[in-house]
Amino acid sequence: MATIVFQKNKKTGVIYAYESNAFWDKEKQQSRATRKCVGKVDPETGEIIPNRKKASAEKAGKPAKRGPIPITDISRSFYGATYLFDTIGAKLGITDDLKKCFPETWKQILSTAYYLILEDKNPLSRFPKWAATHRHPFGKAIPSQRSSELFASITEKDREQFFRLQGRRRIENEYWVYDTTSISSYSKCLNQVRYGVNKDHEHLPQINLAMLFGEESSLPFYYRKLPGNISDVKTVRNLLADMDFLGYDKVKLVMDRGFYSEANVNDLYKSHLKFLLATKVSLRMVQKELEKKRESLREWTNYSQKYDLFATTAAIDWQYSQNRPYKGDMLKSQRRMYLHLYFNGEKALEAEKNLSSLLCVLQSELESGKLNPDHTKQYEKYFEIKTTPIRGAKVVAKQDEINAAKKNYGYFAMVSNDVKDPIEALEIYRNKDLVEKAFGNLKERLSFNRTAVSSDQSLDGKMFVEFIALIFLSYVKKKMQDKNLFKSHTMQELFDEFDIIECFEQTGKTLRISEVTKKQAELYQTIDIEPPKSLQ
Repeated sequence: MATIVFQKNKKTGVIYAYESNAFWDKEKQQSRATRKCVGKVDPETGEIIPNRKKASAEKAGKPAKRGPIPITDISRSFYGATYLFDTIGAKLGITDDLKKCFPETWKQILSTAYYLILEDKNPLSRFPKWAATHRHPFGKAIPSQRSSELFASITEKDREQFFRLQGRRRIENEYWVYDTTSISSYSKCLNQVRYGVNKDHEHLPQINLAMLFGEESSLPFYYRKLPGNISDVKTVRNLLADMDFLGYDKVKLVMDRGFYSEANVNDLYKSHLKFLLATKVSLRMVQKELEKKRESLREWTNYSQKYDLFATTAAIDWQYSQNRPYKGDMLKSQRRMYLHLYFNGEKALEAEKNLSSLLCVLQSELESGKLNPDHTKQYEKYFEIKTTPIRGAKVVAKQDEINAAKKNYGYFAMVSNDVKDPIEALEIYRNKDLVEKAFGNLKERLSFNRTAVSSDQSLDGKMFVEFIALIFLSYVKKKMQDKNLFKSHTMQELFDEFDIIECFEQTGKTLRISEVTKKQAELYQTIDIEPPKSLQ
């Protein structure tokens, strides 16, 4: 580092200023310095008067002439797939929102998300190898230890701000699909790992993950981590509180029957939200309307050729109630609701066939005396054992119970305070499959079927980065489905096709892209992405 030193000429008495640069002399093994005279000191003001060469350059207002820029960095790396994600990130506002919420680490978050997508079977410890051959936002390797530090640095406050920004970018009039999944864990260090209803049917403790998707955009924009023993029906009230906190308004929710309860429906009405909710056919209000429409439901005018089922709607009154502690009373009123009823003959036959197979197994076990403890309730429900002096014990089916079970086969129901048409309601509800498929991507492609972390803080951060990766995946999958690309490509094949496109970087030069084939350009355009510009 240069310093200014002063030296007085003993003959003239003039004090000169020198720019001194210290360095280490390897041969003499000592510190030395080089000096360059930059001017002399004014005896009256004490200021440095520049020498003629320096003064003339400053007077002319011309900067020192720069020499040629040395070529210090030349690199060649794979670019086509990361370019795809860069463009999607800009298009969906992911990059801008991350910059606002994570100004110090947004590049690391994006690079890690890209890696999780493109190297779906490899652990994060392999990131440096991938980073050495790919152009990505961070531009450098992220070792395992740095990944853990990155995850730990992602705070709840910053995540919520990101959810708030992304929620504003969703289509205002679309339904939001809400669902949960379970993620198994071997860790004993995570506070929310509990045994519960495991949706992958694994006998392991778990955490639960709740997520919101845009029904039309197919993009996720909110999630919440839950203890593994929390059932779906208990999560709705906190979901509504979160949406209020994040500033989401004009919300329309679609949920499966696991979220149905009278309390949840009352809360949805109380929050002035539109909803479409699957229900059990066994509910009293459903049975009441079904008995009225059981025959007319299967009339030809109610048949949908597109879905091969019968559908009708009944306008009913919901008995709304709201506890008001501040007034010490219970508010009761009626709210408008549409009950959609459906009958699928194919599902009815399939259910009846399954029941017949079960009854055969139950009867065989009873007659042989080889009972299965798991079937105890079913034995009692469908059979009775009669004993006579001559014939001894005889297994007799309870036909009334069997008929009662068959009575509702093939029927299903939904309720809504917004959608009046049963087929429109069915189309909206069927789109909720995108959440289940997205959960599949999260667990399989992004390797998040196990938590694989040792602290809650790291789990929260890793889950957020996985969520960012899921947004990119969901966009690509939606475009591939809309354009029928899955007939000719898997998602991995699409990424591989893009990934072989290279770029060349050189200090002081514009980024240069290798040749882009006609096929690659067409694939980019098919998923609504402008191909990278090459020199061809």
